[in-house]
Amino acid sequence: MRTSRKGTPTSAADRPAGEKDARSPLAAELPAHGRRHRLPGWAVLLGVVAVLLGVNVALSYLMLTYGAESEAIWSSYYQARDTQIDTVVVGSSYAAHAIDPAALDASLGSSSWSLAMPAQDPRGSYQAIKAAIEDHGVRRVIFGIGVDTMVEDPWPNAAVVSTLAKMQGEPVGRKVEDAVSLVTDPGFLANHKSLGVMFPWTMGTIGFSRSGIRANLDKRASGKDPLSAAEGTLPGWSYQGQGYGNAATVLDATSVGTYWNPPAKGMHHLKTNEDDVMRMAELCQQRNVELYVVVVPQPSYFTLGYGGMLCKERAALARRVVGAGGRWLDYSMARPGHYRARGDEWMDFGHLNFSGAARFSRVLGKDVARIEGDAGRRQGEKDNGLCSSFFRYGQLDDMLHSYEGLSVVTLRTSVLLDGRVRAKATPVAAPDTKVEYRFQLLDGSDAVLSQTAYSASPKADIDLSGYQPYKVRVLARQKGSTKPFERTATVVLKSGESNE
Repeated sequence: MRTSRKGTPTSAADRPAGEKDARSPLAAELPAHGRRHRLPGWAVLLGVVAVLLGVNVALSYLMLTYGAESEAIWSSYYQARDTQIDTVVVGSSYAAHAIDPAALDASLGSSSWSLAMPAQDPRGSYQAIKAAIEDHGVRRVIFGIGVDTMVEDPWPNAAVVSTLAKMQGEPVGRKVEDAVSLVTDPGFLANHKSLGVMFPWTMGTIGFSRSGIRANLDKRASGKDPLSAAEGTLPGWSYQGQGYGNAATVLDATSVGTYWNPPAKGMHHLKTNEDDVMRMAELCQQRNVELYVVVVPQPSYFTLGYGGMLCKERAALARRVVGAGGRWLDYSMARPGHYRARGDEWMDFGHLNFSGAARFSRVLGKDVARIEGDAGRRQGEKDNGLCSSFFRYGQLDDMLHSYEGLSVVTLRTSVLLDGRVRAKATPVAAPDTKVEYRFQLLDGSDAVLSQTAYSASPKADIDLSGYQPYKVRVLARQKGSTKPFERTATVVLKSGESNE
């Protein structure tokens, strides 16, 4: 008898009575309790997506800083839902540190709130204006811009973190609108980091640092709201109310050149940013809201170093804003008798501190009140007399000559083939200011190893004796000054290295 395997019958006749064919479907069936069911493909896909979403949410919870400044500001805004607000301030950190709502209200008679926050680009400012109009029916908008507000590309990290904070207190419709606005923005979409919208944890500053994650979790577990948590997150920063926080730090102006970059060869407004400003103007016109575009104060080295480039770009934007029904105030062009920031009013090399913001905001409030009042009209003055308080952009030379002395000195170094280091200082000073320089070679503990005599030459070649870490420092002062120095800049250098 033929068999398939030894001892296995190949026909039904050879099987014992009652034995089933192992090859038949009935014989292949297992009891119901032993069957293995395969999930449909769509169910498996949904499960994988759910797991990934869970991981994404968990990582964002761990690695997105709790109590970031933007989160604190939006949190305070939503806590004030029942507050009467007729004026909203928007813009980046320049505006956030320059405009104190309480001081503004004291001189303008307004009820203002600040939604300005670090790295807020014009698109984000537009979204903040829209929210304030819809939530509070504000009648006045102040959009503050700083030296590079209009020339920088959007910062994906700040945009994502701020938008997520804004969405926490919004109705569903506006959440969707904000998300769509962010991911489709032309200036943002082209950046590969825009994918961070889907993976927010990649936008945080904590990363995979164990200590950072632990500290972040401790803050979340503390029960503090984002506003209270921010007080301990940002060094020196304290919240004053009405969306405004600042620090009392005072900048040491003598050494700014160590950190500040020399003027760029070109500085041009980005079309995307200007288009968003025009969207603000259009929105305000539609809602019968006054729009003020305010160039907030900037340190003298920005004005003296970038003045010509900025005047050209700002003059063009000012014409567009005014043509669209907005108002334009540029405090970098204010005459000294009207307003000029003092040295002790700077928190760092671009932002005002508490006292600086309070004084500037009082001036701004009075200017806005004068523009909106009728005193100037009765006197037949254009713009209620404010034109005489500001230089025109065509008066750049007069404006630059209104400054005095040395503002900042910067330093660049390079190592020559013979082992010496060549140092070159670049002063930023008022026109006709004569400057003299002294160059020093320091060791790692700042002891002076050698130095030149003061001279009018901004260059010097300095001998290096070895390969230890060195510092090169320049001391600068106005010619004829008896001070040891007025401004200084330092570069850390090893032989063979250059910061050119």
